[in-house]
Amino acid sequence: MSRTARPEPYTYEIAGISLEILPPRRDLEQLLNPNFQKFSYPATAEHRVYLEELEEAGRNPFKFYIPSKFSLEGDGEEYTLICQEKKNVLLGKINLKNKSAIFRLPPKNHSWRSPNEREAVSRGINYFLEACVQVFLLPRDGTLIHATGLERQGRGYLFLGESGAGKSTIARMLTEGRKEVKLFNDDLMALAIREGAVYLHSTPWTSVPGTTVNPGEVPLSLAFILRKGTPLHFEPVAKNLKVDSLLPHMPWMGRSQEMAQRYLEVSSTICQRVPIYYMWFSPEDQPWEEIEKLTADYGGRED
Repeated sequence: MSRTARPEPYTYEIAGISLEILPPRRDLEQLLNPNFQKFSYPATAEHRVYLEELEEAGRNPFKFYIPSKFSLEGDGEEYTLICQEKKNVLLGKINLKNKSAIFRLPPKNHSWRSPNEREAVSRGINYFLEACVQVFLLPRDGTLIHATGLERQGRGYLFLGESGAGKSTIARMLTEGRKEVKLFNDDLMALAIREGAVYLHSTPWTSVPGTTVNPGEVPLSLAFILRKGTPLHFEPVAKNLKVDSLLPHMPWMGRSQEMAQRYLEVSSTICQRVPIYYMWFSPEDQPWEEIEKLTADYGGRED
């Protein structure tokens, strides 16, 4: 008599933060961003995310799991995810000291009434896992950051900008026809400070489903704040403006004074180690030659 196979453990590593999601659920692969498979971690995870069932959430997932309706609050050690439409309903909790988190899902035998219901829950759990990585990463001198990340010849390049600034455009321009250029992610990257250097890490999260993501890490050489305009040119960001130029692109988790201080410390160190330039460009430009000149001028010295 055949026995039903047990779901495999869901263990991942993102920017040095290893997570195991427990208990395994057969519908979890349908809820997680497909790129998570590329970040599988073969060893024992340091952090754990425990899944609990919330019967009420299955009745109307749209009222519970749309990220814009979430409120994440914390005191520096523990963070809670509350559904704004139902103030008394706790959806998730992150405990920094215990290296653990809890997220509440509809029951595993829940029948989806439409694909949009499952999509709402998927957005919710992916947002929560992103929050977990950020909360666990900040005390280790790291942060998530909304940006495009590329690797070329062992050097990392970061491109930041508001929505519509051209992050996806610059990713296409700099990778098209160039096998030596590796696109990590064109939406959300991670930065980690180790041994005096800043490292660029890929993440599984993208704003557009189906977008290419390549896991990896590389020392970060330069960062650019994108501006649309001609001709192609670069201007260094003034030292007293560098932190302010970086902070808006980091996902903020909670409003505690301790966490705000960590954001400032991490961003200040990154700005000391990595040159940041404003970059004006148009889709017709060929920026690599100028970027290589800036890389050579920097030469690995502290800014």
